[in-house]
Amino acid sequence: MTVFFQGAELQDFPVKVGNVSHSTNAGSYNASNARCSINVAGAAEGTNYLETSTYSSAELWFHALVNFGSTTPFNLNFLKWYSGGAERLALRFSQSSPARLEIRKLDGTYSSLGVSGDVTIGAAQSFKLDILVKLGNPGSVRVYLDNIPVIANDAANLTWSGVSVLDKMRLGNIDTSMSSGAVRWSEIIVADWNTINSKLVTRIPNANGTYSEWSGAGYTALNELTPAATYMTSGTADQRVSVGLTSFPALAGGERIERVQVAANALRDASGPQKENIFYRVAGADNHRSDRTLTVSAADYTEAWDMSPATSTYWTPTELNASEPGMRSRA
Repeated sequence: MTVFFQGAELQDFPVKVGNVSHSTNAGSYNASNARCSINVAGAAEGTNYLETSTYSSAELWFHALVNFGSTTPFNLNFLKWYSGGAERLALRFSQSSPARLEIRKLDGTYSSLGVSGDVTIGAAQSFKLDILVKLGNPGSVRVYLDNIPVIANDAANLTWSGVSVLDKMRLGNIDTSMSSGAVRWSEIIVADWNTINSKLVTRIPNANGTYSEWSGAGYTALNELTPAATYMTSGTADQRVSVGLTSFPALAGGERIERVQVAANALRDASGPQKENIFYRVAGADNHRSDRTLTVSAADYTEAWDMSPATSTYWTPTELNASEPGMRSRA
């Protein structure tokens, strides 16, 4: 089982275009799992959007919590699937009142793969959106809203000349009006397994960890909702900083942790350390990822662990709550 991408906050997305920002509007995210959603403001299609990192798969699931800026959504393509730099599939509302979802194939022109019945879009309410796409002829597209199937087509022609896999997704907005056309996204997962009832839990630093070798305010400086507002510095290579996190919840029956990801925002000066690596301190040992070259402008960096580096099996909440993510400066 593979997680191709997970996105909780802006730092997780390698591509962020136009008017996109964190939102703490009530109802736009699940506060038990996240501390914000990501607002993609309304504008002409292709003006404001997020893109996932790239992957390669002929079958995938998409999961997110979505919150629409209007109770009568409009018909821009607000979710797209790509391959080889070209749009292949798109999700939109085909009509606004009553609202109906439609998924379409793009192969020169759009053709409909399925339209839902009437769906109720409530104000200040988030909806769980899960979508299966399986390439082939016949291929499959299935769309679930709050775990209820609203589109199901298992006889779709999901083939294009020269295309064998999908490789990224784009998350956008539903209309040109900045507010009512916005979509607020949270808990985004792209994986090769059924994502229904999945969740993406985000936790933040709440204490200094084993290492406090960088200068600055300590863990209170690390706030990715406002990157670069406060910061820590390392003037000598191989200095480490690590933090404790607010607690991860216990797992419910049938749940397991598929991947753990750390996100950070960093930059370099003209002199001093020029690289960094992110690590996770688990069971008293530091598991370092590869060195990453920094830039003079602030940039986002993520690293992920599918399995616990201490046990080589699935992470547990107890293990996570006793572990520390961190960063090491490098020459």
